[in-house]
Amino acid sequence: MLREYRTILDISRTLSASQPGWPGDTAFALQWKGRIDDGDSVNLSSLTLSPHCATHVDAPLHFARNGATAHDLPPERFIGPCL
Repeated sequence: MLREYRTILDISRTLSASQPGWPGDTAFALQWKGRIDDGDSVNLSSLTLSPHCATHVDAPLHFARNGATAHDLPPERFIGPCL
C-alpha cells in the first residue's frame, strides 16, 4: 500500500505587543502575576487580547447576521495547501 506523506506547516504568527491590531480594538498584553525566578511556586501570567490578534479566522458570524460561529467550523476546513 502506497502512503502519501506531506509536510505539515504551522503558519500561526506569534502573539506579541508589536503585532498590529484592528484600529480601536484591544491590544495584546501579557502581564506576569507570578514568576518562579522571583520566588513564586509557579509561573503565572494574564493575557489581554482581542480575537483579532495575530493569526485568526473570522467566523462567518463576524460579517453575516446569521453566519456560523467559529466552533461550528470543522477543523478539516483549515488543513490544505498554503503559500
